[in-house]
Amino acid sequence: MTIKQNLKDNKLISGLLLLLFGLLMSWGVWVTNGIYTKSMAMEMDKRTVQSIMETQNKTLQINIFDIAELKQEDKRLREKINENQEKIMMLLLDIQKRVR
Repeated sequence: MTIKQNLKDNKLISGLLLLLFGLLMSWGVWVTNGIYTKSMAMEMDKRTVQSIMETQNKTLQINIFDIAELKQEDKRLREKINENQEKIMMLLLDIQKRVR
């Protein structure tokens, strides 16, 4: 008797082999699904991190631009203060000359 003949004749062995094959296929699908799910989760994490980095980069660029504008405004205001101080000093000197 060959193995093929035994498998055909013995229903219990055929059933067990069929069950084992089904379990192996189920396990393979489960493992593949788990790997795919983890891969997708990692991809989503990469996308999330990339999105956060892009948002922070844009915010940083806006802040740098705002700081540059504030520095220019500060410089302009300091110059105006200096001009006004000069005018005040000239007025005080003029008043002092008149008082004498």
